[in-house]
Amino acid sequence: NLFQFQAPEAIAKRYCLLTMGRRFKNRKLKLWYKNYDPLDSREKLISNVPTGVPKDQWSSFVDYHLKPSYKELCRKNALVRKKQTIPHTGGSKLLSRRRHEMEEEIGHAVGRGELYIATHKRKDGSYVNEEARTTVEKIHEELSQSTNFTEISRNDAVAKVLGPEHSGRVRGLGLGGLPSIAFGPTIG
Repeated sequence: NLFQFQAPEAIAKRYCLLTMGRRFKNRKLKLWYKNYDPLDSREKLISNVPTGVPKDQWSSFVDYHLKPSYKELCRKNALVRKKQTIPHTGGSKLLSRRRHEMEEEIGHAVGRGELYIATHKRKDGSYVNEEARTTVEKIHEELSQSTNFTEISRNDAVAKVLGPEHSGRVRGLGLGGLPSIAFGPTIG
């Protein structure tokens, strides 16, 4: 076998489905932005069917993008993205892949704190911005007081500095990181 997951089948399947979903979403966005002209009418947009796309699917796709509810969702998402003040330096590389590379490089497990620090510094060691520097300093302080800096928990250095996780996600675990897997089942 040339390709083999070293994870339980359910986790590998979920990872593959999430990856395919993300790539499909990105492909659709590229297709839309390549063919969309805000000056064109709905009819003209529908008549310019891209090669390889069935006309009925393209028509539904155009109608979906022109819906007021979709436009409102895009507007809200743009506002949320503007509120993100600390960019990362990870590029398009998945966090899980970056963690694996770090573990192979340094020879031990890497916690969320170490990964956060690594993905918020430039290659020259400088921070992406002042807020990132402040956050990394706080994480360093929490890690120095911790006995197990590789532990992933609701009370690790990243959680203490950045606050509770958003529903259904765990910072620093990359695509498919679930609270129920990372932290165990919640009681109550």
